[in-house]
Amino acid sequence: MRITNNKYWQKDLSITSLSSSHFDIKLQATKLRLVITTDIGGADPDDLQSLVHALVLANEYDLQGIIYGHAWVEANPKMAQQRIGTAVDAYEKVFTNLSAHASGYPSPDYLRAIVKGGQTEALMAGTGEGKDSEGSKLIIELVDNKDDPRPVWVNAWGGANTIAQAFWKIKHTRSPAAVKAFVNKIRVYDILGQDDAGSWIAKNFPDALYIRNAEGVYGWAPSKSWTADNVQNHGPLGEVYPTSKWATEGDSPSFFHIAARGLNEPDELTQGGWGGRFGAEKKYDVKLFSWAEKHAGVMAHEQKLRPYALYTNTEERTAAIKKWQPDIENSLAARMDWSVTPNPSKANHFPIAVLNGDVTRQILDMSVKAGEQLSLSATGSSDPDGNTLHYSWQFYDEASSYDGEVKILNGDSSVANVVVPADASGKNLHIILVVHDSGSPSLAAYRRMILNVN
Repeated sequence: MRITNNKYWQKDLSITSLSSSHFDIKLQATKLRLVITTDIGGADPDDLQSLVHALVLANEYDLQGIIYGHAWVEANPKMAQQRIGTAVDAYEKVFTNLSAHASGYPSPDYLRAIVKGGQTEALMAGTGEGKDSEGSKLIIELVDNKDDPRPVWVNAWGGANTIAQAFWKIKHTRSPAAVKAFVNKIRVYDILGQDDAGSWIAKNFPDALYIRNAEGVYGWAPSKSWTADNVQNHGPLGEVYPTSKWATEGDSPSFFHIAARGLNEPDELTQGGWGGRFGAEKKYDVKLFSWAEKHAGVMAHEQKLRPYALYTNTEERTAAIKKWQPDIENSLAARMDWSVTPNPSKANHFPIAVLNGDVTRQILDMSVKAGEQLSLSATGSSDPDGNTLHYSWQFYDEASSYDGEVKILNGDSSVANVVVPADASGKNLHIILVVHDSGSPSLAAYRRMILNVN
């Protein structure tokens, strides 16, 4: 099939898929655009941990901005610049090694060019007329880029007031139609709700895709001993990866959400992936981070904003990320190996998962009948290192609208048979293919087939 004007794919991109007439193919970007906003100049070193992780994962998305700012309290901008600079300097030392293992890593000079300062004052008090920052201007510039139809995913690792300033500027300078176009092209993934700005965005832009991960941030991350053995002893980037003071990599789920391509379509929040799983409907008055709630200035404004609604965690909470924890850890371990290994033959690389002949990382749909048995195939899957592949076909119960047991026969082989329950009419079944290799560390590739039951 040929895609001409799809929302995400480049124009005139050809996709070859076996038996494509049998599938309703949902297209997603090969890479999504990412802007990180961070309070990396604050007291918790976990932002620097997440930044190191984001850099070694940066071939999986299009990183277009790193913006430093504040949380509910003001961070030190000089410290923020120093920490980001130290991380990028370390990345520069291993850039050639990383690029030998995977294409698509941004150059160190490019990274330096996209580092911008955010709001100079914390909270919504730091936004408004005459308070545009280099960070807020960059967000607007990226969303406004008419030559790139892909949405812009903006992470809020700390406070969200630089993001809020971009929204404020658009609201006060553009027509309702132009505001709507801007809102439709931006996505916000907020870690915990660390100031009043996220709530302001949710209140004033109810149509925005705004996620607040309020209950799925802690409990999934690797231990201190694991990071010491697999990260911190691995060359320049490992040396700048700090030891945890409180939690480890509390901000990483925000970019995980768009990184595990093939597992989930980020706009479909109920699908679930490395970044967690979120409800289909917005919820009202989702709690803020506990420390932000103790700040009198935050809560005084927060109370005035209620009621407001945003997307947030399902009942799985952290379990939605822990489901993939071994794969997340092994991915980081392998990429840290790459950073110190110039010879690709001396490290492990990710397998390629093929689903029913489709070689992309698209999420596939298929219409089936209740009670039938059908085959799903991973034939054609491969490993660049020649490692043995291991297959696992899984029914993702929580992501599926069907609530019951689903039998998968030969679930550990390249071809599995799914028995569609007789009482599943009108429901869907999410079947996940996980392909692991036998390398060290063992790496995973994913595909998802959504069975719509007639």
